[in-house]
Amino acid sequence: MTAAVILISFLASMVAYQLTAWDGYLYIFGVGVTFYVAVFIAGLVTASIFAALSRDKRCILGITVLWINFAGSHIAWAIGDPHLYIAGSLDVATALYFALYGQTRWEWTVAGLYAFSALLGFLSFVGVVPGADERVAAGFIGFSYPDIAAILGELAVAVLGLGAGDSGLRLRAKAQVTVRWKVA
Repeated sequence: MTAAVILISFLASMVAYQLTAWDGYLYIFGVGVTFYVAVFIAGLVTASIFAALSRDKRCILGITVLWINFAGSHIAWAIGDPHLYIAGSLDVATALYFALYGQTRWEWTVAGLYAFSALLGFLSFVGVVPGADERVAAGFIGFSYPDIAAILGELAVAVLGLGAGDSGLRLRAKAQVTVRWKVA
């Protein structure tokens, strides 16, 4: 369900942006946010609802960590983090949280996604992956570190929703399998 909300809200935003005179900004509590941010918030809210409904402490803590990462990254961007040092550090911290405290498949998947995002941040720092200042926006998505990190974050939110049971009990049971190599 979380993945469907993310995909449908992104596609609806894309169609509205391409076919109307809409400027791509939504105003939430008087603050203009791009539809990319609005789509991410829609995914986080959906995953949060399913985490709360699951009453699973691991899901609730996990979604809290993802909200902190999201808020911290956007606060860092707003105060001036053009090279995304703070956002990259938050991705490392998020990956470490899920790797150190993760006991299930979905937690390890989220850890891997954020570790990959942090690696891409380093590759952006050394000039292999285009950074925020080097965005090539030839299409709807400019493939640079911020865009790829956002896509990986969306995937992590969808995986957490899956672990919280938003796609049925059978898939939740598969995602909730305890891994043999758990640290904690």
